[in-house]
Amino acid sequence: MVETNTRQHFRAMVTKTSSSTSSMVGPLTRRRVCVLAAAVAIGLLGVGVDGTPHLPRFTWDTVPAFYHSCNYTGAFTADAIQTIAKFPLVVIEKGMEVDLPGYAEDKIGATIQAVKAVNPNISGIFYYNSGLDWPFYRMHEEFLAHPDWWLRRWPSGEVVRSSGDSSFPNHTNMLSFDFAQPAVRDFYASECLNMSANFGVDGCFIDQAAGCRNGNTSCINGHVTMFQQLQSAIGSGLIISNNDIIPGVKGTMMEGFQPSSGSITQLQHAAANGVLVQAHVYGGACTGQSFINGLAAFLIGAGRLSYFGCSSHWSVQSDPVVSAWHPEFELPLGEPHGLGTLGADGVWARTFSGGSNGLTVVRFDSKSNIGSIAWNGQTAPPTSPPPPPPPTPSVPAQWCGHGQRGAGQRRNLSQEHNYCGRVLRALSGNR
Repeated sequence: MVETNTRQHFRAMVTKTSSSTSSMVGPLTRRRVCVLAAAVAIGLLGVGVDGTPHLPRFTWDTVPAFYHSCNYTGAFTADAIQTIAKFPLVVIEKGMEVDLPGYAEDKIGATIQAVKAVNPNISGIFYYNSGLDWPFYRMHEEFLAHPDWWLRRWPSGEVVRSSGDSSFPNHTNMLSFDFAQPAVRDFYASECLNMSANFGVDGCFIDQAAGCRNGNTSCINGHVTMFQQLQSAIGSGLIISNNDIIPGVKGTMMEGFQPSSGSITQLQHAAANGVLVQAHVYGGACTGQSFINGLAAFLIGAGRLSYFGCSSHWSVQSDPVVSAWHPEFELPLGEPHGLGTLGADGVWARTFSGGSNGLTVVRFDSKSNIGSIAWNGQTAPPTSPPPPPPPTPSVPAQWCGHGQRGAGQRRNLSQEHNYCGRVLRALSGNR
């Protein structure tokens, strides 16, 4: 009797999902619609009350942060899983257990399930790439069987082949997807829907989201269409387009977020448009004052569904899990008192309701790119460094560092355009 009722419920869900999605997502095949409907019917998509994938939880109580990484050599330890489960938004990268046999889909899916076993409220996100056909994914084998789906240059018909991040195996001579073709869009989107159905992931992070490697307008437009159709198909789940904001797609990553006015205003713009943002700071900026500078810039610009992260690369081999969770992530923040504002003195400021001892006050000096955070009524250090001592009369003024400071200022100004530069580089990039 239970089996009969389940089948009847499944048929009803297929009918309901087919009718409700056909007008939104265009040429979805029966396979994709049925995968999604089946997942909803048996409660596999995420951990929402209704069994559907869900966005990450958000609160201003503490810094909203994300985890985005993998472990090349094996599964995360139990202690690492406990730490990862603290983050509301968890993205597992392509290199999960890449040194071991097996497919990326299974390894990433099993890792997300392990984190959800500790904290079922996290939003677990599957990583894959829309610019490169990485060969350690199961989908690569099906793609190989369809040469007509491979991206080609026009008018020569030459197959486009590209290289990716050299820290991964088989990173050269990779194929790309011709999104001008509906069958390719359908194939690519079904990978994400299958991960939701089979592993309960809450969405997908899609790298190299902008453009196509042959520059063809039909492919570029088809790429955008694929994103929009996939977001509609996964419904309450999350699609993240790296380094690109796509209308109708819920999330993006600012992969090169920096402590600068440019990054602050870009983050404010995305937040004002309701876009979920992973604001990621690169390099050696994850400790000391450099970390505070990036975090302060983030807090000045953040909106609801903005999340902060800092790492030098995308694996525990470069960034151990223990270093991903910062003590600042546990300090009282509180609701913001309006947007961050830039004063006539060139200093950004924003206050948050803080905790029992007072407000949390954030400042960021746009001239020095130095930030400060006074948590819960504390007194913050100044945002500007003390002025240098005057030169002695016997030393020429040009020897006193003015040239270096001028060069530093030029570098800071060039950082204003760094995010757009990363978007362009992503078209031929290394991820």
